[in-house]
Amino acid sequence: TCMRQNPRWILLSEVRSAEAVMAVRNSISSGHNIISTIHSDSAKNIPMRMYSLLESNLDIDQFLKSIHRYVQLGIHVKGYMSKELGRFQREIVEVTEFYVDSENNAGYNTIFKKGLDGKICFNNPSNYIRNYLGAQGVEIEENPFHITEVESNSAEEFVEEIETL
Repeated sequence: TCMRQNPRWILLSEVRSAEAVMAVRNSISSGHNIISTIHSDSAKNIPMRMYSLLESNLDIDQFLKSIHRYVQLGIHVKGYMSKELGRFQREIVEVTEFYVDSENNAGYNTIFKKGLDGKICFNNPSNYIRNYLGAQGVEIEENPFHITEVESNSAEEFVEEIETL
């Protein structure tokens, strides 16, 4: 219903059903910007979590490519009881960008990850997200974290390193 009003942004409180997944997919593929939440074990698994909510036999490859094409960022927020603060605490522990490359393969790049041991790792944003944001008037430098070649990880090495933590 809100798409008929041609909003710049749509705020969907939570994606937790097949109907919500299809509403998000249809909205983002028509050019609307959406902010929403979804329960997932990590940011990189958001597209697969959306697929699992569908409970259908929709072509998984086609669905995942459509999500990777139109969802630019996934942010994983972890909640826990903080002993130091004596209250429930939330913090961002992962930021992942999604894209479809020039060969039509769905991909992702984890830009920020905080491991269970507190170690923080950065990976530079790809040209996909930089170009997307540039078209929106937001410029991000190529190496915002000033990572040297020695420090830089490939996306696969980065994810493997984080998953071993």
